[in-house]
Amino acid sequence: MDVILVYMAKASGILALFFGVYQLFLKKETFFEANRHFLLGGILVAFTFPFVEITRYVTVEPLAFANLNQLPVSPSTNMADQGPDWLLLLTGIYAAGILVLSIKFAIQLLSLRRLMRRHHIRKIGAIRLVETDQDLAPFSFFNYIFYNPGQFSKSELEAIRQHEKAHCTQGHSLDMLLGHLLTIILWFNPFSWLYKRNIQQNLEFLADSSAIRQTRSVRNYQYALLKVSSNAIHTPITNNFYNSLIKKRIVMLHKSKSNQLHAFKFAIILPLLAGFIFAFNTRVVAQEKEEDVEVTVKIERIEILIDKDYTKAQ
Repeated sequence: MDVILVYMAKASGILALFFGVYQLFLKKETFFEANRHFLLGGILVAFTFPFVEITRYVTVEPLAFANLNQLPVSPSTNMADQGPDWLLLLTGIYAAGILVLSIKFAIQLLSLRRLMRRHHIRKIGAIRLVETDQDLAPFSFFNYIFYNPGQFSKSELEAIRQHEKAHCTQGHSLDMLLGHLLTIILWFNPFSWLYKRNIQQNLEFLADSSAIRQTRSVRNYQYALLKVSSNAIHTPITNNFYNSLIKKRIVMLHKSKSNQLHAFKFAIILPLLAGFIFAFNTRVVAQEKEEDVEVTVKIERIEILIDKDYTKAQ
């Protein structure tokens, strides 16, 4: 059990490194596609790098062997007097958290499935448009786009569809699912929840930049964003056209593209990962120093036997 807890602690530490680099150096850049790969790569590295181990050999002096009969014998301790097993308790709490969040995640998926079955679906190529009469903010899930056509004008619907289509064609639902799995596994780590939020926010920036290239008016697109920011019901595991960071999305629409020279910021994570591995993933192997042994041979007596027949022959 302690091995699992150590693994989770290391994964949380690596995730915190990626979160810190993104938050401090990359969040305000317009490298939306590269940021997407950086954030997804951070999850992959967080769960694989704890297995990477560096072996360092050190030489130590040989230990002197002690006489076992001379070692003090401590009295045996009754296991019942040691109190609660805190490691087992922590493991139980961790497993309970995973179970609760997994059930919640399954319920959200089932609610999406029911929404698909209860409403009319219109096909446009590979995209499935699910038209509903519920008070839902427009959102997408894989190649399904959900929206209420009675809430928006024709131009607003076009902007919404372009935005959600970008989510569908670029596979952003996989990112969202991965972010939710991250918070399920590392639910105790506050960085995992903030990390998932950064993933979602960057996906919205990415879809906005793609939709703007397809729409005729940036102003109409902004109006659509503001209109959807009313009190509508949002689905947490999907890509919503609206989220609470609406102001930042509008700012990003008008922001100039980042200088390509700023791409060096992605490399900041490399020395941090190297330092993490050397600090926490180094296995020290002790080797005893070989002693020079001097061998002395003492000759007590030398006997020479002479064969008489051999001497006569000479």
